Amino acid sequence: MKQKLPENILQKLRVLEPKLRLSAKYGNFSEAERIIKIIQSLFINNRNHYRVLQAKNWFFQAALEDNRIDFAIRGFESVRIRANDNTRTYLEATILLGICHLRRREIGLAKKLIRESILRINNVTSDERRHQLQKRIIQRIELECILGQLYTESAQILNPEDLHKEAVQLLQTKSDQEIFGMVGANIPQGALELTQEIKNYSVKLLPIRDQKLLASPSSISVYELGKKAVETVKRVGWRAVCDPESEIYNLWKNQVPEFFNKGYFASAVAATCAKFSIGLPILAVGVVAILMKYSAAEFCERFRPQDIMISRNEKG
Repeated sequence: MKQKLPENILQKLRVLEPKLRLSAKYGNFSEAERIIKIIQSLFINNRNHYRVLQAKNWFFQAALEDNRIDFAIRGFESVRIRANDNTRTYLEATILLGICHLRRREIGLAKKLIRESILRINNVTSDERRHQLQKRIIQRIELECILGQLYTESAQILNPEDLHKEAVQLLQTKSDQEIFGMVGANIPQGALELTQEIKNYSVKLLPIRDQKLLASPSSISVYELGKKAVETVKRVGWRAVCDPESEIYNLWKNQVPEFFNKGYFASAVAATCAKFSIGLPILAVGVVAILMKYSAAEFCERFRPQDIMISRNEKG
């Protein structure tokens, strides 16, 4: 039986937990670190309380989204040791740990954790919620397979000025479909093969009745692979252009004319590629070109990162 917390602690958690969850979702590691320290101080004599373990999951998720993979792995492993294995907290730590190993291209470990996660999700009795969870985890697995394969140990530093010029040229001469095709044609073959392999592996773990809803096509076209790669970079770079406190977001939101002539997008994308060791210039150019087609409000809402686990009050 869970012991009821004092009202003064509950009041503080009602403020802190939503802020921590947002920090996790958008990879704001420094803010997540600040908040987790406050939450831990509220449980000085009970560090394994389920609210602390859930908060740690969010904190280590912030580390994952900020590409601090080694730190995130150690954190999720510690949560799995301390949490009961029949809890949502344990399931969430397991899924996210699997994502960490995918990011590191440790496929054997990743498959083991993906298997455990999906088999636990299969036990969710609500058809709607089970399908939502299955769909979200498999979508994230696809993105992480691609991101892991885009990693280049000696990734070149991309020049924002060059990216901007090439993106403008693409916008003037190519359709979206042509841009995605160009990107897809330059993605390493291993990304295509691994994405298909892991998705097929994951879908086959679902109950037969659920597999039909997420059946994987026999092959992925170059266009589809390019589109998924662009989506992947947009996801990890979302905060670089959509942080409401940033200069780039406010210039974009207010449609300041000089904004579109001075490579702000290119600088943000180049920084994102450097952070995640992505050394594929055509991919960066494609992302910049696609970004230029959106308003700030449209892009930042449409491509807002989703949590891999759906909150209890979330509709989809």
